[in-house]
Order: sequence, then structure tokens, then C-alpha cells
Amino acid sequence: MTQFVPAAFALSVRQPWAWAIIHAGKDIENRTRSPEGTSRLIGRRVAIHASSGMTRREYEHAVAFMSKLGVEAPRPEALIRGAIIGTIALKDVVSSSESGWYMGGRGLVLSHPAPCEPFALNGCLGFFRIKNRPPAEIREPEPWMGIWPERRRGKATEVQTQTTPEPQQGNLL
Repeated sequence: MTQFVPAAFALSVRQPWAWAIIHAGKDIENRTRSPEGTSRLIGRRVAIHASSGMTRREYEHAVAFMSKLGVEAPRPEALIRGAIIGTIALKDVVSSSESGWYMGGRGLVLSHPAPCEPFALNGCLGFFRIKNRPPAEIREPEPWMGIWPERRRGKATEVQTQTTPEPQQGNLL
């Protein structure tokens, strides 16, 4: 896993979708419309920023979708949030696709995912320039994440959370 992110721009994606892009073969990022600046980034490497927000409902929807594709997402407390987690090559923008990950609207076609050591970064919607972003911290798991899904079945069993690596300095371009 690299500690250097060879990208000047990042795309913020909510978890567990960001994880799926880097680790599970998600080759389309669905958007209602193409984010501003997309055309100038086609053919370039772009960092994937795991956004800091993730609700239980969003997580459960994504897990259900992924399970239909035969993908098992990590538990919610294991997902890194509020950090760059890897890079991809942005190949194209499409309005239809045969990919199982395509859900309609605009699809950003992604390839060649490469994970990196997570490093904290405040993101923003759509594509954003990595350089000169304010310092940040990787988000700690929310309380619901450590007991998911046991609480729903009446088994409020606590689960150990994984240790998050410290952000690496000097990774920004």
C-alpha cells in the first residue's frame, strides 16, 4: 500500500461506496449529473476521499445492494471516514452501462484502483483540489456502528473497533 497519493484532485464518496471503489471492484460512481470539472479529469488519476458522514440507513442500503453483487462490505465501524483512501483512473462519463454497479443518471467510469495509507483530509462535494486543504482527523465510529446489526435483532452486543492508522504527513501534492 502506497503512502503517496499521485493525484491533484479528489472525489468525495460516502462509505461504504468509497471502500467498494478501492477494494471491491466498483467501476462506476453514480451521480445525478456530472460533477463540475469532470471533463478535464478524464484520463487522470483522482484520489478517492471517504467522506466523514455515513448514516445507518445509507450503510444498510449499500450493504443490501452490494450483497446482490456478491460483495460483503466491512462492518460500519471498520470503514475509514474523513480521509483519502486510494486513487483511481477516471476513464469516462456515461449515461448507461452494463456494470452491475450502475444505477442510472451519470456514471463516472473508474479503473485501476490503488489503495493508500489513509490520511485525514476535509473534503467537499464533488471533485476538489487536494492541495492546501485544511487539516482534519479521521472520524471515530458513531455509537450505532459498534453494535450494528445486533441492536436491530435485540442483541445489543458490543463489538471491538479497529484501530485507525495515524494520518501520514507529506502526502499532499
